[in-house]
Amino acid sequence: MTELAGNAPEKAPALVAIGKLGSTHGLEGDLKLYSLSDVSERFSRLDQVWWIGVTGEPKRLKVISVRPGARFFLIHFKDFNNPEDARSLTGGAIAVPPAERGKLPTGHYFVDDIVGLTVEDDKGEIIGRVSGILKTGANDIYEIQGHAGEILLPALKDVILSMDLKAGRMRVRVPEGL
Repeated sequence: MTELAGNAPEKAPALVAIGKLGSTHGLEGDLKLYSLSDVSERFSRLDQVWWIGVTGEPKRLKVISVRPGARFFLIHFKDFNNPEDARSLTGGAIAVPPAERGKLPTGHYFVDDIVGLTVEDDKGEIIGRVSGILKTGANDIYEIQGHAGEILLPALKDVILSMDLKAGRMRVRVPEGL
């Protein structure tokens, strides 16, 4: 069985999960990789990633190959050359340092940049904090937790007036009825 730990554990930098590992595929140690990213072309450029298993202790892995599948990618890591070895990675996440997650077009944000923002209305009154983001297909929905409970706001230009990531604030226009 392939050991995940090398001679001495390597200290992981801050990490952002970009994929979740599923079951093994075939006889060569490939794994199904389910994207957690809207930037799917990132996977073809991977060289090294951090694997985060159930213990939460990240381990650096060398990527040998990534190829697209129907609803997932197939990924192969160095020293995981059979299904038995690769199975030890299933259920884990693969992550990269924030600097390696790529650039987004202007007006687009990473989920982890939005979650935690303080949300204020167009009058400057604090509504709460972004606690999560729901993916609906048409547009995202921001989950806001505040003193009035949970509010769900659509991520639309006429609702989200501005985002200031450095200040940790999002300014919104709450639609009537919410």
